[in-house]
Amino acid sequence: MYVCDRVHTTKPSISSYKYYPLLILSQHQKTILQTNKTSRPFQSLCDLLKFQVIMGVITLENEFPIAVAPSKVFRAYCLEIDTLLPKILPEHIKSCEIIEGNGGPGSIRKITFVEGKELSYAKQKLEAIDEENLTCSFSLIEANVWKDAVEKVTYEHKFVPTPEGGCICKRTSTYYIKGDAAEINKDQINDVYGKKTAGLFKVIEAYFLANPDA
Repeated sequence: MYVCDRVHTTKPSISSYKYYPLLILSQHQKTILQTNKTSRPFQSLCDLLKFQVIMGVITLENEFPIAVAPSKVFRAYCLEIDTLLPKILPEHIKSCEIIEGNGGPGSIRKITFVEGKELSYAKQKLEAIDEENLTCSFSLIEANVWKDAVEKVTYEHKFVPTPEGGCICKRTSTYYIKGDAAEINKDQINDVYGKKTAGLFKVIEAYFLANPDA
């Protein structure tokens, strides 16, 4: 694939574009470009570039309000998740454990879900954690769903205090899509996994409201 860099001209022409190699086009994309090379070459190329941006990487921004102090939510979600998740979500989570590393950056966590769930297991890699600034990031590197469509998903979290004493979790999710996989779309991710995360934070919120000294 090529990056299309438009130079300001009155009419598009060959000299009005620069091309820089970025990614190898798939055979399907090459066929489209070859078919349209005489009629609208630049439009075809830019259409393919747009497709690659949309289907290659999907980025979502979410904010989750939580009526609990940010330090507590950070501790539960980023530091004590292995013991807390099975405790507060026994109907969903069978186990949560570090299978590689010491729990710091680079460690691998495996979450096993109860039988009957669409998602039976997931493996996460802890990328970074900052207890002072209440930020953490991890990547979903393996799961039994979307395994042929998604290379990995990276989640970046920041817990920001609110005037009422609670916090907002600001999350950036980046989905790296394999090849031309078209079964993933932004609305589907936001609808399904955005709601699941919101539900998880509500469960964490309810736990701390019921156990203020925890």
